[in-house]
Amino acid sequence: MTDTLETTLNMREIARVIGWGTWLANYKLSNPEVTQDQISDAWKAVREEQISVGRRGLKALEKAGFKVVASEE
Repeated sequence: MTDTLETTLNMREIARVIGWGTWLANYKLSNPEVTQDQISDAWKAVREEQISVGRRGLKALEKAGFKVVASEE
């Protein structure tokens, strides 16, 4: 795997995690009695949109001078 491809895949994963984490926190605040199945179904409906939000968040962090990298574990 080339460094560029690996970097791109890492950035996609980081964006997904940012999107998932921010969405999940807000979703649970709005729906405190939610079940895991409901979370899974709701995430499937908004996944692409929230990953896009994660990409924008990641880009904003990088523009502000931060570097986000995946751990090597």
